[in-house]
Amino acid sequence: MELSVSQRVLSGIITSKDEDRYWYAKQHLEAESFSHYDKLIFEIIDRLFRATGKVPSFSSVSEALPYLESAIDTQFSIREIYLSLEQAEHQDEEQFRFAVFQRTQEKRAEVLSETANNVMEILAHGKKISNEELYGIDDARQYNESQLAYLDRFSREKLPEGDIREDVSEMMDMFGKGPIKRIATGFDRLDHLTGGGVGYGELWFLAAYTNEGKSFISANMAYNMCIAGHNVVYITNETGREIIMARIINRHARNPKFGHASGLLYDELFNEGKPELYESYKEIVEDFHTNKQYGRLYVVQIEEGDTVSTIRSKLEAYQKNFEIGAVFIDELALVKAGGNRKSEREDLAEVVQSTRALANTFNGGKKIPIICPWQVSRDAYKEALANNGEYGSESLGNTAEAERRAAVIVTFFRRLDAPNRLKCKITKNRSGRRGDFELAADYATSYVGPVAGPADTNSNFSLSGLNHG
Repeated sequence: MELSVSQRVLSGIITSKDEDRYWYAKQHLEAESFSHYDKLIFEIIDRLFRATGKVPSFSSVSEALPYLESAIDTQFSIREIYLSLEQAEHQDEEQFRFAVFQRTQEKRAEVLSETANNVMEILAHGKKISNEELYGIDDARQYNESQLAYLDRFSREKLPEGDIREDVSEMMDMFGKGPIKRIATGFDRLDHLTGGGVGYGELWFLAAYTNEGKSFISANMAYNMCIAGHNVVYITNETGREIIMARIINRHARNPKFGHASGLLYDELFNEGKPELYESYKEIVEDFHTNKQYGRLYVVQIEEGDTVSTIRSKLEAYQKNFEIGAVFIDELALVKAGGNRKSEREDLAEVVQSTRALANTFNGGKKIPIICPWQVSRDAYKEALANNGEYGSESLGNTAEAERRAAVIVTFFRRLDAPNRLKCKITKNRSGRRGDFELAADYATSYVGPVAGPADTNSNFSLSGLNHG
């Protein structure tokens, strides 16, 4: 008989009796990727493989069927189809993998079509889906987002593969460069300890307590990358886009070419608009606008409750217009997973997992670095206060997934004896060194950078006065 794409996938597993093919199919597909009898057969293969460690033969399936609580006519149909699949023409590896790819594409198209139809019904007169009555724009939007999150599962086919023993030129190119392409953060000590900065496919967390300047640190890092010529997408759902823009321009004012060694005060530029600073401000804006050596710094404001799928869709659209070098998400805890979860902790855990997957699969598997400010708990901050500003990796206590999925975690603690200094520590570095370093922080001029001199213990900065980050 003529096999459908789904049946070619199943036949490719059954005829080969190859456990690698089973694992390959499991990596890219799930039972819901199939329909009716094909779904039941995939579930049976999965169940018997987990029990025996082998791809089941027709005889073992036939013997197991009476114990699977299926109707007699269903058992008969499964036996008939399974036998025909076992007797089908053998597929080589390329044919099998292409069938898997085709099925993922078919499933994506099916889900997308069903989603579009359901969204229209929800908007028009409401629809009951999974025992839940959905009606109106908000329900339609939430349903659409959850379906897009589901579709993300089928993007894994894009990931690179191959025999690394054959990739001689690639292995030689890695000498002295490292296996991962990296982008410097502009913080020299951090770049040194991490082997050159944030790596493609890596998820970084910049962890600190509230009002310690997490957003300032990430904005300065994004600025440094932009000035170095990289295209950066800065996604914010907590701080307004215009505030981020003001901080970046305020930070640019400190560029030595403008002659303001100590920078310009944020309040004097934006809140007071001092006339004597207008020409300087115009020069700074013009340079930031016209200098072709700089990369893009694309600031995107999303809504609280938007999902990782929303972010992925936006990034894929931007990637068509310019090559993205790095992505910042501020703040990840306000992003939602999509679909229904049992608790906020579970929702956040899935957001972290999805963000890690996004970093590792974006742009056809070429990957992207993602950097996220992360707020530590009050208890973790109290422990750091009692421990000379030392945080541990377990400080990201909102979810264990944050510590588990991160490639690098950097903690920042604002010193009480010198409030214009940040005590920084790499508490986790999956592929490099850990270590301590310090940064100078001048929030009045939106600057975070290298420490130039001794700590200013008489600084005007105070924890209560920090109102921008």
